[in-house]
Amino acid sequence: MKLEISVPIVNDEKAFNKSLFITTFNDILSGFHFEYNLINKLEIGILMVYTEGDNFEGYDDWYKLKKLKYKDFDKTLYYEFFLKNDRLNEFILADDDESKKILADEILNSFFNLDKLPKKIINFDKERFKSDLKSFFVEQKLL
Repeated sequence: MKLEISVPIVNDEKAFNKSLFITTFNDILSGFHFEYNLINKLEIGILMVYTEGDNFEGYDDWYKLKKLKYKDFDKTLYYEFFLKNDRLNEFILADDDESKKILADEILNSFFNLDKLPKKIINFDKERFKSDLKSFFVEQKLL
């Protein structure tokens, strides 16, 4: 299974500049492999937004995170999570090494999304998957 992250929404110039760093992080993730015949790829969308302040009031009402979806034709799972406010600030201000650690931590924390896997995906051991990815992040010195 290939693991890939994207940044579909960024509402701040500093966050946009840092979002370009995601390409580098995806290169690291390309070294992770998890064998499961019903899933070829896990795509995670990270929405980097500030939701506090006058300009962004009501943002959480305006944009709802996409729920976990399974595309049968290419066996891809996709879900989204927010990186926002204080955690986004921490990510933006950090150097690249620390930013990688923040992303690794946030990705692992986002796996609650896998609790609602579609019925088509049977016998997927999400705990083993999370454990394997955590081990991979440790090997890469990201945790």
